[in-house]
Amino acid sequence: MRCTQHVIHTPLGDLRIQVAGARNAVITVVDPEIQLPPGMSVAATVAVLIEISALEALAEIRCECAWDSSPSQGDPESGECLDAQSWEGNGYRVTIGTEDFEALSRRLPVLKLTEAQYPVIYMDRGLAIEIPRVSANIEFSVHFVVSWRALPDPHECATWFAVDIPHEKLKEANNKRCCRNSLSGNL
Repeated sequence: MRCTQHVIHTPLGDLRIQVAGARNAVITVVDPEIQLPPGMSVAATVAVLIEISALEALAEIRCECAWDSSPSQGDPESGECLDAQSWEGNGYRVTIGTEDFEALSRRLPVLKLTEAQYPVIYMDRGLAIEIPRVSANIEFSVHFVVSWRALPDPHECATWFAVDIPHEKLKEANNKRCCRNSLSGNL
């Protein structure tokens, strides 16, 4: 499903994915292939790719994955190549994850990101990615992954592992879906 904004319904409430500052942005929901350590499980995992085509230079692009109304205080949970945050309530844990500065800057050198303007922002109501000064004629994508499970979680980190998906894997999953849709439409 391709759109310019998307809502993910979770047991803790709705998360809204939005893009500000870019006229040519498309949000695509992707069915991710998650790989959890043995013995771990989650109830659901949803990923969204945000593809942006900057036809003209842009001052700033902001992509958000945020609660319509924050269910509780979120706890930051970063890791190697991952910025994540989790919320608990109503017997569930929900985690939002995205690439951290290192992963974004390595994958998208054309954006010239700096640690002084760290692109991932932890908010009470979610995560945001802010990309300052985008040059004209640049295409790039970012993502958010959301996962949840009922509590108690015996390992206390299943949702964290579920949102730790490399961007390339999400692009592959999206390309496979697009190919399947194209093939089924031609049958």
